[in-house]
Amino acid sequence: MDTTGRNIVAQETDNKVVVEYPLADSISNGQRDLLSFYCRLKKFYRSVNETKNYLLVIDEVFDYLDDANYIAAQYFLSKFMKESKANIFVVLFTHLDPAHFRSAVFSEKVLNVLYLSDISAKATPQMTSFLALRQKLDKNNAADTVLYNNISAYFLHHHYVRMILLRRRLAHLHHQGIVHHLTLQNIRAIYNQIVGDYSISANVGANIMRNHYEYVYGLTQGGLAIPEYYNLANSLQAAKAYNYKRVKGINSLFGDITLGWKNMLYLEATIRGDKSSSLPSSNNTYVYPSVTGSWLFSELLKDKAPWLTYGKVRLGFAKVCLLPQPARMHTQ
Repeated sequence: MDTTGRNIVAQETDNKVVVEYPLADSISNGQRDLLSFYCRLKKFYRSVNETKNYLLVIDEVFDYLDDANYIAAQYFLSKFMKESKANIFVVLFTHLDPAHFRSAVFSEKVLNVLYLSDISAKATPQMTSFLALRQKLDKNNAADTVLYNNISAYFLHHHYVRMILLRRRLAHLHHQGIVHHLTLQNIRAIYNQIVGDYSISANVGANIMRNHYEYVYGLTQGGLAIPEYYNLANSLQAAKAYNYKRVKGINSLFGDITLGWKNMLYLEATIRGDKSSSLPSSNNTYVYPSVTGSWLFSELLKDKAPWLTYGKVRLGFAKVCLLPQPARMHTQ
């Protein structure tokens, strides 16, 4: 019976069979749901009369379980169906694809799939804008957090009465425009040469990057004066407009050189310098070098250890830089 690893057992108390749950923070929601499902299933099993027919209705139990508890729930239901000698017809109400229930008990031969409504769901621009609004809400702001949770609870999961009430209060994203340009330009010169046991490989180059990103969107405040009319002019309070602009440019010079000896010893050095627009103009250039040495010791062991096809020791040092946030303007 225990699906949580907490040694949960049924005990008789005051002539009743009681299952005492652990504290909420010691088991997951899925474990608690699975435990509740199993207890109800066991209670039903004890009341079954082999001479009668039964309809067992299971409403959305599987929809909110994670993968592990979902499989466990199917196992308990399958085990129950196999052990019961009565005629039991299971009715599953679910949003899940019927393919999820093609287990040993719920095979295609016994599944009878019925759809309450046969529709082809498509994402509209209004839907995607609405989801974008939800993602942009500030989780550190109490009002935004409440709005985020309400949208998640009553719009992304159907709850008709509260959804109608909430719809009248919801701020609605009416317009959004996004412009994004990324430009990259590169130039590089490469040199390779082998002289006897020695090899040299080098390259130098330059890179220019320009990144321009901006968007604007409007948001009603206080809800809608006229329900169902989604327009900024229909805002109960003065609508807000948000503008965001981010422009960044980096000019770079880079180069590297690799020296080799007998295809066995290598010394490599690199250097790169960036000039970034996101840094103060008086100190906007930074350089980061690296140096690496490597030894392919398998070259010395070709005859002595033919089973060793490749062996290498490598030691390196590098200095890296973390780019700051780009310069930006944010007006509200």
